Amino acid sequence: MPGFPYGRSRDAPGVTVEDRGHGPPLDVLKGVRFSGGFPEALSFFGQTGFAARFLRKWADTSPLAALDLHGIVARDWRAIDGPHLSGLRALGLGQSAGPGLTAVASSAHLSRLEALHLVPDRSNVRWATEQYRAFADSPLAGRVTRLSIVLADVGEALAFHGAPLDNLTALEIRTPRTLSEREEFDRAAAAAVDLLSRPDLDRVEELTLDPVTAQALADVDRTVLGRLRKLVLEGDSSERRPFPLTTGVLPPGLADLSLTVADGSLRGFAMLTKSPVVGRLRHLRLDGALRPTADAVAAMVGLSRALDVGRLETLRLGPAVCPSPAVRSALAGKFGARVRFG
Repeated sequence: MPGFPYGRSRDAPGVTVEDRGHGPPLDVLKGVRFSGGFPEALSFFGQTGFAARFLRKWADTSPLAALDLHGIVARDWRAIDGPHLSGLRALGLGQSAGPGLTAVASSAHLSRLEALHLVPDRSNVRWATEQYRAFADSPLAGRVTRLSIVLADVGEALAFHGAPLDNLTALEIRTPRTLSEREEFDRAAAAAVDLLSRPDLDRVEELTLDPVTAQALADVDRTVLGRLRKLVLEGDSSERRPFPLTTGVLPPGLADLSLTVADGSLRGFAMLTKSPVVGRLRHLRLDGALRPTADAVAAMVGLSRALDVGRLETLRLGPAVCPSPAVRSALAGKFGARVRFG
């Protein structure tokens, strides 16, 4: 494999090196992400406590800014906790439950933590709600400024009620990949509506939603998200449930938009290009797969006309987004070096 063991990550900037198993204690170390030349983000899978000695020495040679832990339990966290985590700014807890998060929240060494990514263990139907309730009752709820969660039903959203989320500036809400039925999608969308309707989210400036949770935008009071400047509407290659693109879902102060387009959402996308919000964008990214039909080309040319050449700073189109010479020419002719294809 070219570049082995190094590779690029689409989910995070930098370069990632994956561990292929070199025996204890590093058999639980699954990845190292480099940023600015420093290996500052580590990913573990399994009983992280076995790597406690390794972790304690890491900060002596390189900054440790991010940890991604999978299946962490209270015992393992207590084993790896310590002053070497004082520079940690981002923490991911995958397939974990309430006790693990409670142990994390009790640490005296996470004063610089800004971002928290929670993907609860769903092998027990109660564990997701219990983890979110543990977060809501912890000091982390009032400290983190960036939060990423996975919601399946309103009961999980209700667990956040009472949590001091006033400091949140960035929020990501996704749904479990295991959902497949319409009723499940409806419950997850209702959970997103409940959470996004909280009045104390009025400081959120960045919002990321998947095709299911994006349904909530049609039902949430725009004034609640009045400070929203960046919106990411993620695509779904499995097309479990494409969200409708309508002009009404875009907050009026939006300046940065990322969305996934597809043949099935072309009609909504064509309407979107006529929204006055589009003319106020400074950054726009389009991903997905849109065939260069006559209607798609017309929509993209309409988008070129709607975007303000005096305001737009960056424009990026994925390689499969209406790869038409007429579209490329219209965009490159108007925006020059500010547009990127691919």
